[in-house]
Amino acid sequence: MFYSTLVSLFAVLPFYGYALLLLFLACYLYRKTCRFSFTDELTERDNPAFGASFAGYLLGVAIALTGTLPSRGVSFEEGLISMTFSGVLAVVLMRLSIWINDAFVLSRFDGLVEILRDRNVGAGFAVAGASIGTGLVLAAVMTGNSESYLYAIRDILVYWAVGQALFIAGAHLFFRMAGYDVQEALEKKNNTAAGLSIGGFLISFGILMWAVSRNASGHLLDELAVTVLLAVTGGAILLLSRIATEKIILPRISFAKEISIDENKAAGLVSAASSIVTALLLAAAIAAR
Repeated sequence: MFYSTLVSLFAVLPFYGYALLLLFLACYLYRKTCRFSFTDELTERDNPAFGASFAGYLLGVAIALTGTLPSRGVSFEEGLISMTFSGVLAVVLMRLSIWINDAFVLSRFDGLVEILRDRNVGAGFAVAGASIGTGLVLAAVMTGNSESYLYAIRDILVYWAVGQALFIAGAHLFFRMAGYDVQEALEKKNNTAAGLSIGGFLISFGILMWAVSRNASGHLLDELAVTVLLAVTGGAILLLSRIATEKIILPRISFAKEISIDENKAAGLVSAASSIVTALLLAAAIAAR
């Protein structure tokens, strides 16, 4: 038993090493597509906002790459080929998703300006949450079953586009139900608590999208109909459950006031945790269906 366990471990180490190479590729792509000095922000300027956003990007990429690892029983050559095309696609789509989220999620201000010029930690946490949530969407998309590599690329792109659209819609639904102007709190007040709260919700919506999108087949119309139905219904349940959870944890406290007016970072953390824990339980329930 112990021998077979060690053999299985050493058999997957090459795929782990290859996943690390793909992670390094993602970092290289990030640096080459930035309009600023990556090193200066981390070392010379000690920018905590950039540190938060980049840490979220790294976590998002790593989560996305978990969906590219080959399943048990796949040969080494086939697994390497599969990881190459799906891993490179995941890295490119992750970087593209960051630009899309900046344009359509935090749409009322320039997130890069807030992070680099204003060292806005709240914006950094919001971007980090969007990155991790997007990584979860991509991880699910990469686990689909397609008839060939060509069809797999088509399916990945379609599921990613739909998942990204649902992710953006979920973020704007949160903005409407938060009880305060989230984007104004981030831009005008550099509100770290608001950044923690929206970042936590974006992670939670990514968890939901992971649950409803993973292991999709190549039957696009049927799968997309089910995915959209579960995402919309689950998103509404997630938001209501989050509000209920906050009321249970601190029944006499207005989280909207604590976050938007008092800029209470502790309340922001609890709000983020409320979103994530409800999403984990809902995702487990969906996955077990």
